[in-house]
Amino acid sequence: MNFRDIELEEQRKLIERAKTDAAAFGEIFDTHYKMILNYTVRRTGDVAIAEDITSEVFLKAMNGLHTFQWRGVPISAWLYKIAGNELRMYYRKSRYVSSLDEMRERDGFEPLDEKDLHAELQAAQDAIERDADFRQAQEFIATLPVKYQEVIALRFGEQKKITEIAQILNKSQGTVKSLLSRAMARLRLEMLHHETQPFAKRRIIPGEGQNIIKPQEEA
Repeated sequence: MNFRDIELEEQRKLIERAKTDAAAFGEIFDTHYKMILNYTVRRTGDVAIAEDITSEVFLKAMNGLHTFQWRGVPISAWLYKIAGNELRMYYRKSRYVSSLDEMRERDGFEPLDEKDLHAELQAAQDAIERDADFRQAQEFIATLPVKYQEVIALRFGEQKKITEIAQILNKSQGTVKSLLSRAMARLRLEMLHHETQPFAKRRIIPGEGQNIIKPQEEA
């Protein structure tokens, strides 16, 4: 059994414990919270909104864990999938209410130390405020259909491999590659179009801002 198999087996055991033990779910939360928060921050460009969405992701995960069926895929793929659904719902509703308090009251669940949570949020906010390229790229990506924004965010923001994105989106690798190719083509057209025309202000919606023009080679 290789290291990856051992790691997956440990995850499987943790998930089974977490179905009946809030402390075990706390381990899942502590391990994955920052990852999901960073993803939602990049998709929304707003730390406060991202915090609320991330809280809802873990509430949905806690509520739905009893139905989770292990298929040898890291639980992070499931959490990203929930996050994607929550982001889509957020942009339809344009509002959100935090769910951490509900998790605490109902299940006795305690997340990371509050100081750690606030430090992570402040660091994320600082990164957004000082990165002008992130904001500019978000505006371009905001013009794309959500399905393209999603694959760009996972590929270039989260640095996910095609195989991982396929697991998260529940699509074939070929479909993911096709979506990514079309997304990048559309993005280039948008950027070329706005080189000669003023960019009208739009509401910022899911986007990603790092290394989007020169994608890394697939590992």
